Amino acid sequence: MVTKFGVLAFSVAFVTPVAALAQDFSGAVTLGYSHTDVPDADIKLNGLSLDGRLDFSMGNGLTFGARYNTFNLDVAGIDADVSGNLMAFDVTYDVSSAFSAGVFIEHAELGVDIGGISLGSVASSNTFGIEGHYKTGAMDFGAFVATGEPGGLIAAGLAGVDLTHFGLSATYTPSDALTVVGSFIRTNLDGGPLPTDVDIDYIGLAAVYDINDKFSVFGGLSRTKTDIVDLKATTISLGGSYDMSSFAGMPLMASLELAQTKPELFGTDTDINSIRLGLTIPLGGNAAKAPLNSGADAILNPSHSALSQTLLSF
Repeated sequence: MVTKFGVLAFSVAFVTPVAALAQDFSGAVTLGYSHTDVPDADIKLNGLSLDGRLDFSMGNGLTFGARYNTFNLDVAGIDADVSGNLMAFDVTYDVSSAFSAGVFIEHAELGVDIGGISLGSVASSNTFGIEGHYKTGAMDFGAFVATGEPGGLIAAGLAGVDLTHFGLSATYTPSDALTVVGSFIRTNLDGGPLPTDVDIDYIGLAAVYDINDKFSVFGGLSRTKTDIVDLKATTISLGGSYDMSSFAGMPLMASLELAQTKPELFGTDTDINSIRLGLTIPLGGNAAKAPLNSGADAILNPSHSALSQTLLSF
């Protein structure tokens, strides 16, 4: 995990001065810390995360994008860690001033380390598909279709299972200060040992508002549920950020977010409470609207799977 953080940190240090000179280069990097408390189970977790997203426009309608998200959660009082990674690449082309289309590939992975013994990739998936966006006025409508297959240790029990994903999104930007977005993702599991199709649905709503040149507030509300059992998880988050560029001598934003997730199984629920701190370096002229470790950004820029979107949004 340290190696992953080091490689990405070096990449950020190398790219930042270049991005500052090129307006066609945009994105952001966020270094995050989180503290999570599960009162009913007397479990506490401390986490570190590093999230990066870059887009490079060729100036001819063609844009290359990449993202990398990684986190490590340490369970207090127990020699156990949970880690997650998400890596994605995409290529889009502006067919017209209103319509763009592209292709993407995405790899998600969840791992566990107990007592110094690494279980490697407990669950993983490779997802690839096509997506498109249509812009009209202050609205931006998006859709994607993707396919893939499960990997890691869990793949042994899901041999022959096919994964299909599709999603819809709508972003409303009435001004430079306000952005509101809603997104929906469905992941379908079919075949193999499963007696029937399984749908996992994710829906999210988020907003970001710039109070002034220094302060911004952001919030998100999301829910994931499946139809095979009475299982759902609802997350609500609210945070704020402050532009520290004048103090740091470089583009830098500090953020604080409070989040609560409520998993429910057969009518029984519990609370998972989190505090997230972040330091974000904006890159280029079209930086991220919210810190990349926030619940709002997870909805603004979701992955292409309801599973990875839910399990890796820390």
